[in-house]
Amino acid sequence: MDKKILGNTGEVLAQQYLVSKGYKIIDTNWRYSNIGEIDIIAIIDKDLPILAFIEVKTRSSTKFAYPVESVGAIKQKRIKKLSSIYISINNLNDINVRFDVVEIIITNTEQSLNHLEGAFW
Repeated sequence: MDKKILGNTGEVLAQQYLVSKGYKIIDTNWRYSNIGEIDIIAIIDKDLPILAFIEVKTRSSTKFAYPVESVGAIKQKRIKKLSSIYISINNLNDINVRFDVVEIIITNTEQSLNHLEGAFW
């Protein structure tokens, strides 16, 4: 499967999963300047509302590594910077924030999804 199609498929699956778990998707593929993009921004309202910045990583195999392993320190720093900008622009300073990763593996015979809440801080 083409990488772009695989990635788009993974993001759709992640959104469907998150909505089924009670998340309210408020933005997808949010970009700011040339800094980068956040795949999904959502609110989960359990006891206290949490603004979740969610990175989606989709792979067709775990031969070299699990998808979550590609969210290293540089990527985390970029997501944190983007989240700060998003919070500032949208005046959301008083909300709890969490950084999640949804890893998806799609092969010819099966697919799996793993949601890591609070994957990094």
